[in-house]
Amino acid sequence: MYPASPLLSFPPPAPATGRTLAERAGITLTVKTTFTTSEGKRASVKNVQPHRNHLPRRRNPKRMRSIQPTPLSLAERYPEFAVQVQVISQGGYPAEQILERKPEETHDLQELIPGLYLAFFDGDSSGEQPKLDDPNKPWTHIVNIVYPSESAEESLKGSSEQSYKDGVQYLRLTLPTSTRAQLQSSARTGLGLTDAHLRTVRDFIAQALPSHIAALPDQRDIRVLVTAPHGRPTDAMCAASCYLSFASGRDVVEVLRFVDEEEDFLSVWKGEVSENECERTQKIAKAWSWLSQIARPLGV
Repeated sequence: MYPASPLLSFPPPAPATGRTLAERAGITLTVKTTFTTSEGKRASVKNVQPHRNHLPRRRNPKRMRSIQPTPLSLAERYPEFAVQVQVISQGGYPAEQILERKPEETHDLQELIPGLYLAFFDGDSSGEQPKLDDPNKPWTHIVNIVYPSESAEESLKGSSEQSYKDGVQYLRLTLPTSTRAQLQSSARTGLGLTDAHLRTVRDFIAQALPSHIAALPDQRDIRVLVTAPHGRPTDAMCAASCYLSFASGRDVVEVLRFVDEEEDFLSVWKGEVSENECERTQKIAKAWSWLSQIARPLGV
């Protein structure tokens, strides 16, 4: 300790060194820097520094479904049209109901050439067919493309049947049973008609509407209707284009291009035939027919 009184000698003595707390308490502390296992081997120290090999691995995450907002109806998106004129009607539906119609409630009736029409219809000759605006001009020939019944085993590969009723000639084309599975699918339906179907419908329409009659611009005495179930425009377009190609001598792709470029045609009938389906239809249109000898080119 340093003296508290004046110095008696110079230099003063060094201060006495005190004991540490461990010494005063009688405790001995040691630090171990080498670790060994029970076998006496040196244990390795884990690397605690961040490294990509030490990061936790994430399993493949489940894909989350995107939540799509509920689409608004036409009336909700365009309220100004929903309250407009109520005296206009279209296809027998009041104007205020046109925006809310379901696709199954419309036929989308389309005239391709004078006397040849396309429409959607979920039925056959036993149901009420789509009608023209003029009730004095009924159909003379009707082609109904229909799904097979669940119990009809004979239509596994499709079938065709002709009948006559109330002055109208009918051709019923039953699709293969494999097409029924497409009812529950949201994928494109595509061409369900077989080659035999296309050949049958080609000759049926060509016999009803020969090219020399179809070429007349004012022809209205013969009225042929081709219907297909809702959501199957490809079947109706291939059936009609097969006949038009056969009667006119033009390629199917030219007939389809004519339909696509016609502004007055409904868009639901445009762009529905793929390249492979066009080639299949072209093959049948060029195939031999007993009507080939009497058919004359039809200008399209």
